[in-house]
Amino acid sequence: MIQKKYVVILSQAEQEMLEQLVKSGNAPARKLLRAWILLKSNASEDGPNWSYEQICQAYNVSEVTVYQVQKSYVEHGLEKAINRKKP
Repeated sequence: MIQKKYVVILSQAEQEMLEQLVKSGNAPARKLLRAWILLKSNASEDGPNWSYEQICQAYNVSEVTVYQVQKSYVEHGLEKAINRKKP
């Protein structure tokens, strides 16, 4: 089990943008999955702050995936966290 090292605290604007993205469903599956991971990881006052295990079970991803998305958000911001890396 990975220790929760990166704490995701989304601003209201970021949270609304991610919610709109997942509601529309008009994005690549990887981007939608990353948006869901960030929304469920949100440790702000009104965020769900799910554990790695809860996110892994809900979205059928590994703890490493959750860790990498959270790390990317904390270190590089929202756009880098949800968008695919350029080759």
